[in-house]
Amino acid sequence: MVQLNPAKWGSNNKKNALKVEKPQRQLTTKQKMRARISANSAKLREQKRLEREKAAAEKKANKKYVSPYERKHGKKQPGVSTATTSKSKGKGGVTINGKPPTATQKRLLAGGWSAKELEAKINARKKKK
Repeated sequence: MVQLNPAKWGSNNKKNALKVEKPQRQLTTKQKMRARISANSAKLREQKRLEREKAAAEKKANKKYVSPYERKHGKKQPGVSTATTSKSKGKGGVTINGKPPTATQKRLLAGGWSAKELEAKINARKKKK
């Protein structure tokens, strides 16, 4: 007995036409899509680059300088302000035991210590030695 193949049923011309048309349709659609994508991708890449540059510029403009001390401890580094008031100019500045304060003493003064407290601490240490 002969086995029938349903793929061979119908006219050969119709089968051949379908075989040729299907790949052609896919190729044209793929080519069109590729053309659209390549045209759009160049525009999109340029647009995204401009957006990135704009965002970076805004971030840089909004970012304030943060010292390493502040990043590590979460607070501003203790120090003496450089701005002087008219009162301090008239007095001639703060003195500790008749001398201008050292850098460490200036930091302590800025941190809330008074000149009298510092003098007392220094004198107490001198007496112990």
